[in-house]
Amino acid sequence: MKNNSLNETIAMVLKSKNNKFSEGETYQFKVNNITTLPDDNKEFFVLQDIFGNKQLLTTEYYKNYNIKKGRIIKCKVDKINCNGKIFLEPEHPIYKQGKIYDFESVKFDKQKNYIGFEENILVVKDCFNNRIKIHCNNEFKIEKNIVKAKVEFVKKSIPFLSLAKYDDYKILNIGENYLFTIVEKRKLQDNVEYFILKDKYGNTHFLPTEYYPKYNFEIGNKIQCKVINYSLKGYYFIEPEHPFYNQEEIYEFDFVRTGKSIDNQGVRKNYIVVKDCFDNDIRVDYDLFLGKKDIGFKKVKCRVENLKKGKLLLSDPIEFL
Repeated sequence: MKNNSLNETIAMVLKSKNNKFSEGETYQFKVNNITTLPDDNKEFFVLQDIFGNKQLLTTEYYKNYNIKKGRIIKCKVDKINCNGKIFLEPEHPIYKQGKIYDFESVKFDKQKNYIGFEENILVVKDCFNNRIKIHCNNEFKIEKNIVKAKVEFVKKSIPFLSLAKYDDYKILNIGENYLFTIVEKRKLQDNVEYFILKDKYGNTHFLPTEYYPKYNFEIGNKIQCKVINYSLKGYYFIEPEHPFYNQEEIYEFDFVRTGKSIDNQGVRKNYIVVKDCFDNDIRVDYDLFLGKKDIGFKKVKCRVENLKKGKLLLSDPIEFL
């Protein structure tokens, strides 16, 4: 068992890039302690990651997970925000992604989604008595109040379910690309302006206009977008393809300046700032300090690793030109 655990840890370190986590990947963490933050009195598990850094995981959603001090747990990196904060999702003790399970049916119902459109849902109960809403197009016959549903993924301990056996409602897979049509532009309940999109199945989605002013989107355009994540409020986070840069390809960027910062672990970091084709400043982490005498270059080659809200996330510098 010890060898298996060691091998898993080594594999996790190898698949991470330069001591960086990747969204959607699963890693091991050791539960070091439970602490309460004085500012908001919220309780957190203090986890140690495979790089020796501490990560915090709220206890709020995981009371039934039997997570205890000293244990090794597996967590998926659900999201890394623009400030580098990591959001973790521990493995569910019962449900596994992609598997089908029995759930107790509660009722068919209707609700208004975030955009204000009415949609059909089936409410079921999971093993911890949480009520879960499942999107469906039509009501169907349920025998003995039991529904077989597929666990697509888990978020904040709640399984996101689909009903492929009974219903033709189509869900989107996180991490995959789909074609969307821009059907209108308007403000929603949060008073923010959005592009309203339709996918090929007729489902409605939205995209904040503020992040894409230079993408030249117009009503009627068909745009390719990647499904980034899912909100428990019932909508997907999607990211359109950049009009110039392709993910995983290498480009030259104009050098702007160097800088220093302190990360959430209290570690000092060196970085450089470059500009993209839209004149946006992009920060790129760089382990070595660059003094004035070291800067004899005007451009920096980096790989585009990801996109978030229209901004590029770049690799460490590959070459200075």
